[in-house]
Amino acid sequence: DWQAALSKATEENESINHWKKDLKDATPPADTSIIEPSDSAIQSDTNMLDAWVRDMEEIEKEIKQTS
Repeated sequence: DWQAALSKATEENESINHWKKDLKDATPPADTSIIEPSDSAIQSDTNMLDAWVRDMEEIEKEIKQTS
């Protein structure tokens, strides 16, 4: 009977998705802090990306010259 199947599926869905409610209801511990990247880490990443872009541009120029 479809009503019994619906009831069973609803119960299973509720038990599967129960973690969402638990997570929403839970409060984070007071000692939890947000990690912010330092300025030096951001600058380092930017420098590395800039170097990579320059390398790729040089490779692109070499490919165009040889073809």
